[in-house]
Amino acid sequence: MVTDGRSIGARLVESISQLQASAPAIDDTEVRIQWRVTTDRYALEYADAFGIVAYAQQLKKRGGWSKGRRVREVFDTLTDENFQHPNDRVLATMLDMTSNAMITSGVGLREALLLLKGHPNVVFDDEYTTPVHIIEQPIELRMEYDGELYRPALWMGDDRIDAQQSNLILYELNAKSFLAVVICTERRTIWFSQMNQQMFKLLKDFRLAARRKATLDQHSAEQLADLIAHPSTKPIHLNLPESLAGPEQPLEPVIEVHLMPTLSGSGLHAGLRVVCDAASEPPVPGMEPQKLRIATPAGRFQLVRDLAEEARLADEVGTKIKLSDLTADGPYTWLAETDEMALTLIERLQQMGPDGPAVCWPKSKPMRLLGEITPQRMQVKLSSQRDWFGIDGIASLDGLEIPLAELLAALRTGRRFVPLGDGQFATIGDQLRQRLTAIFDVAQLEGGQLRISKAATPIIEEALGEDISYESDAKWQEALTRLNEIRSLRPEPPAGLKADLPRISKEWLSVAVAVEPLGTWRVPRR
Repeated sequence: MVTDGRSIGARLVESISQLQASAPAIDDTEVRIQWRVTTDRYALEYADAFGIVAYAQQLKKRGGWSKGRRVREVFDTLTDENFQHPNDRVLATMLDMTSNAMITSGVGLREALLLLKGHPNVVFDDEYTTPVHIIEQPIELRMEYDGELYRPALWMGDDRIDAQQSNLILYELNAKSFLAVVICTERRTIWFSQMNQQMFKLLKDFRLAARRKATLDQHSAEQLADLIAHPSTKPIHLNLPESLAGPEQPLEPVIEVHLMPTLSGSGLHAGLRVVCDAASEPPVPGMEPQKLRIATPAGRFQLVRDLAEEARLADEVGTKIKLSDLTADGPYTWLAETDEMALTLIERLQQMGPDGPAVCWPKSKPMRLLGEITPQRMQVKLSSQRDWFGIDGIASLDGLEIPLAELLAALRTGRRFVPLGDGQFATIGDQLRQRLTAIFDVAQLEGGQLRISKAATPIIEEALGEDISYESDAKWQEALTRLNEIRSLRPEPPAGLKADLPRISKEWLSVAVAVEPLGTWRVPRR
């Protein structure tokens, strides 16, 4: 019976070994995720499906990257380190790499494209795995002029939308919003844009006009430009030729800070831009075009920019708010990779007050620092047990209450800021931080309650000081009374001790004798 059992056990080990050997695995070689996008026209236009597939590539010993394996085949073997880009893990979770990677909803496609926007390792799923850039860009109406007549044409980025053989694919997000996608394999680019119902109708009208090769004379072209510039048709962007652009006006070079949370949910994008409310996208300082052709309800103008002065002013602003501390992410664009870095930047901007640059949150709800938590904002409650005190409390700020446990948790992870919900944060002041650190060093969390040994009474008393209000029971007051009595004592070394102790040794001996009645005294190791 024992022999049979051993034989069965050996076969079980052998079976598991074979299973492990046959399973694909990722070794310790550096791994990165590559996203491959299908360009199958039938799937895109008729099946309403957009394919995005993840591959795990390994770094070759002689340089370069392997062709890669589909992530869903090795998904369980990947670690967080393999998802090098901050959006990789989010997108993999969203697409569920263990199942089909075809996206069949407009909402899902929009979220996927937003996550892949600017990603460094996206390719077309073709035989050459051609690199592709994914760019969010509004649809633009251009008035093409041949010297006599104007022809309205739709563009997205650098690609003209072909009305006859359209490279534009539309997805419905909901009853009132849509997603437009243009795939250009020649330029290795995927453009996408979100639009409302009004923009969708205008888009259909202009595609029909372009299909019928509509032309406009000077008067009609000017009428159309003025109509498009009206606020009611704001969703469409207009690019005018010189003959329709209007008079020149100088654009004052004023720099503002644009902030936007990252899609991964941690950190912040920060950029410096030139203030220009009339432009569809605020200009990047010092970057072309030198003239901005705009159409407004007040008329059509050409705004002439001083690129050198814009760059000089932007460099000054960047130096003042220390943007070089962040990761460069494009021309006059940076990435604060963590919330702590983002909030440090926001704190710096708030401290500059009216002397600082204007701050704009163009596409998101702003992160806000409500203020600093100081000792005066703290309220602490002490409760006594047999050998220890329980400690609890709150900090009050702008009508909000922050539990003491959350403040101590922030200290434990080295954070200066605590989240208050709804994009709001508070700063733990330096003075309070020192006090809470002293409490944290002697506190223990047991059963969801913070406990402090009675031997730590002197430390807690000093940490509370005179400016932190607290409630306590009779036992705490007794401990303070006993502590004050002990402090008045000047115990002498035992009579039989003949040694001539150094001054510091005598002081430690006095302390040890004095605090012994309070409980166990432990000197921390250094």
